[in-house]
Formats: sequence, C-alpha cells, structure tokens
Amino acid sequence: MYVTGAAAILSLIFSFLMPVYYQGKTVFYAASQDLFKPEKIFGGSNSDMFYFGGGEDIDRTLTLGYSSDLVHFIVDSFNLYQHYNIDPDKARSRHNIEKHFLGLYDIMQTKRDALELTYEDKNPEMAAIVTNAIRERINSLATRLIKDSQRNIIESYKTTIIQKSEALNTILDSLSYYRQKHKIYSPIEQSEYLSGRLTEIESGIIGLNAKISSLERLRSRSQKINDSLSFMRATLSANQQELLVLDSDTSQSNYSLRKFNKARGKVEILEEAYNRANSQLSADRERLKFFEAGYNLDISALKVIEEATVPVVKHRPKKSIVILASTAAAFIFSVIGVLLFVAYREVDWKQITAEG
Repeated sequence: MYVTGAAAILSLIFSFLMPVYYQGKTVFYAASQDLFKPEKIFGGSNSDMFYFGGGEDIDRTLTLGYSSDLVHFIVDSFNLYQHYNIDPDKARSRHNIEKHFLGLYDIMQTKRDALELTYEDKNPEMAAIVTNAIRERINSLATRLIKDSQRNIIESYKTTIIQKSEALNTILDSLSYYRQKHKIYSPIEQSEYLSGRLTEIESGIIGLNAKISSLERLRSRSQKINDSLSFMRATLSANQQELLVLDSDTSQSNYSLRKFNKARGKVEILEEAYNRANSQLSADRERLKFFEAGYNLDISALKVIEEATVPVVKHRPKKSIVILASTAAAFIFSVIGVLLFVAYREVDWKQITAEG
C-alpha cells in the first residue's frame, strides 16, 4: 500500500511537470501524375484520366515526407535549433535536430488511402503553422520532381528540333543545287510534258513525212504546193532537231528527256526526304508546344482535404493514463515482491551459500 500510494503521488507530481504538447494535423491526397501529362489534360489520350494518385504517387509522397531536403528546409525556415534549445555549433547538432524533429513529426497513410501529416509542439500556433508548412514543402518537392522531368523532355525536344532543322537545311541546299543544275522543279509535271512532247513530235514527223511524200509524187505542182512543201520540209527539219534534243543523252539542253530521267531520281529522293523531314520537324514542334503548355500549368501535386488549424486541446501527456499506469505498475510489482518475499523468507540462504 505504501509503495502504491507513493507511486501514485510521484506519478501525479511527474505528470504535472511533463511538458504539454499540441498536435497540428492536416489530411490530403496525392494527386495523380495524369494531371501533369499534356495528352491527358488536352485530350490527346484515349485512356481515362485519374485525378487522385495510386500506390506509386502515395509512396513518392511518403518518401519526400521524410527526405533530408524537407527536414533541413523546415529546420532552417523556423530556426528550430533555437526553438529546441540545440547548439548548432556542436558536432552532432545536425543529427540531434533531425532526431528531435522526426520524433515530433509523422506522416502516414490512412485506411482510405489519404495521407495524414501531424506535428507536435509546445506552442499550439507553432504546431499548426509548421504542419501546413511541411505539407506545402512536400507539395513543392513533388511538383519540382515532375516539373524537372517535363523540363528535361522539353529540352530534349528543343535539341532534336535544332538538329532536325540543320538536317532539313542540308537537304534543302542539296535539293536546290540539283534543281538549279538540271532545271527540275516539278518532276511529275515536267516528265509528263516532255514525254507528251516527244510523242507529239514523233507523231508530227511521221505525219509530215507522209504529207511530203504524197505531194512529191504529184506530176504537176503549183507554186502554192511547192511553197507548202518547203514549209513542211522546214517544219520537219525543226521537229527532227527537237527530237534529237529530247531523245539524246549527250545534248547540252536541259530539255533532254534522257538527261531529265537520269537526274529526276535524285531530285525525287531529295524531295521525299525533305517532305518527310519537314513533317517530322513540324510534328516535333507541335509536340514541344504541347509539353510547354503542360509545363506552364500551375497544378498542385497534393489535394488538400483538411488544413491544419490551431489546436485547442493538448495532445500529450495524458495525465490520467500516466497516473493510472504508474500506480497499477507499482501495485503489481509490489504484490510480486511481497509474494516472492513470503515464498523465500524461510529459506536459510547462509546455509545454501555455505554448502555451495
């Protein structure tokens, strides 16, 4: 009874001497990464969009919640060395401040997949302010991770666009060179024209030869017929010269069909390469605009359900629990001690020791 009573009195005194802590609490959900994907935001994807994050998003948030970056930021922002009376010049000061801070701070996943963040402090206003500051820092770190990834993609696209632009200019220079050299500007239309012209001239030569032969077989020819023969022979000669130009691969004319067909393949290949490269470059530029638009969106990585407010009820210590637990423990150990004493009081320990 004396031990139990003494324990009750001492625990009562001790509980009143223990520092009182208030707990700030904020509840939030991790946002889905879909909110940061341009194809999801602007309707470029066929899959459904999720607004609240799953397991990976929650794990990432919890990891950031215990990162050194977060701890150092809060310690420096609120001057917790002075607040916790820890000398920052000591060798283990950084370790001690982190240990003390993490002893008062906790973030955990609830059964409904929300995240509950708590922080305890002797000052209730401080508890609420620091709790909200921790949440905002986690949001900042999570957003920065995603933004950094988006920025890397944007820089990659910019580099690719520069390289493709240079390659496109090289193709364009080669295409311009061959067009100027061989006077090929529209391969299909020019090929149709030259082929048609060759057929037309060949048909014309055949027709003129037939007409000239018919007129030359006439026994009596008038001056008009002779003039017509002279005109036809001149036309025939011109057509034969033009046929020679069109059908010769040694001609210096740019209208040689054989020379045209030899150079046409290079021009068409360069045109196809230019059109393909230009299409890819245009697609990359549109894609870049897409990613830049997503990067410039101001989206939070956390969906806040409950802000931390200034607590009005202390969180610990629970004085009644401390007193009852201490008193009960003292009573139990006292009873055990009495039972042991009664059980072994008749034992002659001196004799046992001597015999041993």
